[in-house]
Amino acid sequence: TPAPLPGCMIRSERGPIAGPARQPAPLADLPLPDRSLFDVHRYSYAMRSTAVPYTMMYTSRGCHLDCPYCPVPHLRQAAFNARPADQVYEEMRQLSLDYGVRSIHIEDDSFLADRERVLSLCQMLNERPLPVVWELVNGIRPTQVDDVLLGAMSAAGCRRVVYSFEHITNGSLGEVGHTHTLARQVVRQARAHGMRVGGYFITGLPGLDLAETTRGLYLALALRLDDANFGALYDAPGSVYAEDRTSQPARLPRMTAVRLAKAAQIAFFCGPRPLVRLTLDLIKTPRVIPSLADKARELLRLGGPVPMRDTL
Repeated sequence: TPAPLPGCMIRSERGPIAGPARQPAPLADLPLPDRSLFDVHRYSYAMRSTAVPYTMMYTSRGCHLDCPYCPVPHLRQAAFNARPADQVYEEMRQLSLDYGVRSIHIEDDSFLADRERVLSLCQMLNERPLPVVWELVNGIRPTQVDDVLLGAMSAAGCRRVVYSFEHITNGSLGEVGHTHTLARQVVRQARAHGMRVGGYFITGLPGLDLAETTRGLYLALALRLDDANFGALYDAPGSVYAEDRTSQPARLPRMTAVRLAKAAQIAFFCGPRPLVRLTLDLIKTPRVIPSLADKARELLRLGGPVPMRDTL
């Protein structure tokens, strides 16, 4: 049996054999993705966007925040690894001018980890404008933004931010979550700069009983966001919550967390603002309807999106 290459696996009669660990190369040393291999336009209708055609883009990998529900620190032990601002600008230029992309969904683990890099990118986009907008859809931390940063991002073409709120509280903070005061502040600031604002929320977090979870969901709905995603806690392999269950505080039963997530998601879309926005999005881009229908079925069946479907 040949020896597997570093970072790869091979099949053998004895089962899969893993090769030695491979040190990931810095993103700055790698070429930009070759988008000519696939028609970008065919992949522009998987989710709602502020403009189409859209495509996804990574400008960095890794995160230093060590959120206990997240496997990223385990998966990317080299920590934060980012392209410099000029490379990010060049990829945006190629996407907009060479491929006709009108919105870029930045999917970084922690796009705002390097504030100066983001401000440098915003300056380049202001000095040399491109016919494209960009959206931070993978979740950014409310504690990483302020009015100055949001203003610079908006002026540079950022049209949507989605905050990783997880849990909203009026009381003392636990291991995960944010205060209602901070949540309202960052939503108000982003909206003041013309951005569409969304949020991610988790039910079933350790240490939160039914009453506190329900209060948190009520406060989340009270934010009156443009977009919101409610999901039951998923023990992602490699996360702290998945690896150390014995020392954690009690958590809600799984099915209770799932039912709460479903109820909150349905209640959210029954609100006038999300319902009107959803209707307008569907009228504007009807080709997204099949994808949204699949996601709705997933929500009703499982209580939220499933990050790693191969574990089902």
